[in-house]
Amino acid sequence: MKIFKPDKDSFELLIKEKPKKIIICSPWISTEGVKMLTETILSRDLSEMECLEIWFRVTTDDFIFNRTDYQGLLDFCQQIVKTCGLSILSLRQDDKLHAKFYQCDNSYYIGSANLTLNGFGKNIEIMLVSCQG
Repeated sequence: MKIFKPDKDSFELLIKEKPKKIIICSPWISTEGVKMLTETILSRDLSEMECLEIWFRVTTDDFIFNRTDYQGLLDFCQQIVKTCGLSILSLRQDDKLHAKFYQCDNSYYIGSANLTLNGFGKNIEIMLVSCQG
């Protein structure tokens, strides 16, 4: 295991070429975060994908202050359903969500970064990474 500062390149490294299971857990998923999901996940061979689980938060404040790009997230999910089918997609919402966790198969990042431009670029965030074959 190692600790690192997350960025777009590290996110791309996490998502394997033929992923089977991806979990994204981030209270906030900004427009830039949705773009990272779209560019990274949809560029992979998804023929073996069994599960894509996305955890996020919906509160009045989050909506008012545009902390999550809900329309962009919906568009991304529609592209996943079109590509892989509805059965692989699981969306989970909790207004108390604070955890940040990103997993692809047996590799994961856990730490402080939301899936936003600040979380994966501007802020000083750290993630613990465990990469396994």
